[in-house]
Amino acid sequence: MKWTYALRIAPGLLALTLLSCGGGTKLAGDIGTGGTGAAPPNTIAVGPINGFGSIVVTGVRYDDSKAQIVVPDGDDSGTGLKLGMVVRLEGTLNADGVTGTATRVDMSADVRGPVTSVSPSASGAMFSAMGVTVQVNSGTVFDSVKSDLSDLQVGDNVQVHGLLADTGALVATRVQKRSACGSACVYKTIGQVQSSSSTQLKLGNGLVVALNAATVYDGVAVPPPVGAIIRITTTAAPQSNQVTALKVSSAVAGASSSSGASLQKGEVEGFVAGLSGGNFTVSGTQVALTPTTTFNSPNTAASLTNGQRVDVDGVWSGNVLQATKIEISSGGDSGTGYEFFGPITNFVSVSNFQVKGQVVDASGASVQFSGGTAADLANGRTVEVRGQIVGGVLIATKVKFTSG
Repeated sequence: MKWTYALRIAPGLLALTLLSCGGGTKLAGDIGTGGTGAAPPNTIAVGPINGFGSIVVTGVRYDDSKAQIVVPDGDDSGTGLKLGMVVRLEGTLNADGVTGTATRVDMSADVRGPVTSVSPSASGAMFSAMGVTVQVNSGTVFDSVKSDLSDLQVGDNVQVHGLLADTGALVATRVQKRSACGSACVYKTIGQVQSSSSTQLKLGNGLVVALNAATVYDGVAVPPPVGAIIRITTTAAPQSNQVTALKVSSAVAGASSSSGASLQKGEVEGFVAGLSGGNFTVSGTQVALTPTTTFNSPNTAASLTNGQRVDVDGVWSGNVLQATKIEISSGGDSGTGYEFFGPITNFVSVSNFQVKGQVVDASGASVQFSGGTAADLANGRTVEVRGQIVGGVLIATKVKFTSG
């Protein structure tokens, strides 16, 4: 696969765009399937990357071999898309509802900047950065930092992807410790607008954001309305809980493609907020139940509560996602795990082999095998592996042998 880097220059801001084209081979950690040409997008999916082989977002496996990968505002991108990164994917969803083709994948971190406080713990660990409280859990992917945050220090530079909870905290899906960047840093934060004027925003986390003539707006009204979930890009960390925005971007899925075309379908993963009757929001997207909305068993509409992590599939009616199916996470706020699809490589033992570059341990007594047994694991065998990431290793709960 050929990667092309291009700079887009906005007033006072550099944005890095990473283009992926042709071929079926990607950088380490990325998965291509050598798919066919892309049709115009009919769907948008917003959520963390939950697997590769190709790219798995909101439970759907999308062929991303010909997708345009967009990485803005100085986000770390040199090693490609990674587990836990939250993306906005445009593409076509196949009739089976579980596969599709991606035409564009936008990756954007939610928080980037120095840590201001840390509460390490084996469970329930959290830290603060850029005015945001960041919670980690068993579903968080960690890069260069321990899962209990025992090696994270005040002043460390981090980049965080996550899902905004109804409490205003960011539930991290990926935490990466970054090297110091000095004056070259581009900082980011996220929040919900609590008050808005032409010169200033106040977010729900208390951060005050100054706006001026140089501020760039992307996908949001000017100024953003109360209730909008936005990302703020700036060149400095907060001082006295205030920042000046270089760029204000929407962090909501939206019913239109990047070219402005209307989309038919939408898939959004996040936390239920503002539940009232059959209406609520997920990651800022308005969702409405219909008489035909289905739920994963044993859940029903009566099972919905604020703060639940859900995966919503639906069709757009204006900017409202009319839910056709809702899956309430069985794993609480940590989600339902990760998935890898492809041939086994670097097989050492049942507890040490790789699928698409991910180290897998399938030695657990409770692992469910289908289409074969643990004795059939070998280099070249094609498998679908599901499980949780612990210490960088995928601890398998299910292994399915496939024909390729």
